Amino acid sequence: MTWPTKTDFVDGDVLTAAQVNNIGTNVNIFDPTSATTGQVWIADGAGSGSFQPVAGGLPIATPTSTANTGGTVTIESNGVVSITGSCTSVSLNGVFTSTYKNYLVQFYSLTASAQTAPRLRLRASGTDNTTASSYQRQWAIFTNVANSYQASDNHWELPDIYATYNSAYTMYFYEPQVAVRTAIVGQHTTHDGSNARSSASGLHHTQSVAYDGFTFYTIAGPNFNGFVVVYGLTS
Repeated sequence: MTWPTKTDFVDGDVLTAAQVNNIGTNVNIFDPTSATTGQVWIADGAGSGSFQPVAGGLPIATPTSTANTGGTVTIESNGVVSITGSCTSVSLNGVFTSTYKNYLVQFYSLTASAQTAPRLRLRASGTDNTTASSYQRQWAIFTNVANSYQASDNHWELPDIYATYNSAYTMYFYEPQVAVRTAIVGQHTTHDGSNARSSASGLHHTQSVAYDGFTFYTIAGPNFNGFVVVYGLTS
């Protein structure tokens, strides 16, 4: 939506019929038919903007499209992405933009057909970055004993998810859409059938590349279901 052009009148001016008829149009800046329940107007800083879904007090960054291998992936009306069926890979495209600098990404209600360690990659224009050794990670898993892992690869390996028990990841993505080295700080929780598990992680990408999305996937058979939502952080 573009803001209407402002016209300044002075004493003695005579308004044309078109100018008078346009007054009512200019007053109605927000077209209610372009919004759905729960959305708010987000200005883009360039004289325009759009209605965006909001949940939990944070604006949701809705992907422009998704891609998947197996299963069914749906962008819900509130911006949440649902993953059902036998999915082994889901990609979100166009979710990182110049509207926000940093992002909060949440995966929740995740279950897998068997215990598996999911992987994560950054992507741009529909293509994953698979550069060798560009994804560095360090995370610590806490059960009754703390275990620390550090590695570099062409992806980030994440802590395990399990069948039956819901797992969740919370990740803060810092400047993924800017051509700098993307940093991610994450937390994870799950249950292995005997013990609750949690972890803290630090992920770093060594290339100064701008990205607009990411891919979450598994290998060697297991599939997964769940939800993912991306929030834009205004700070």
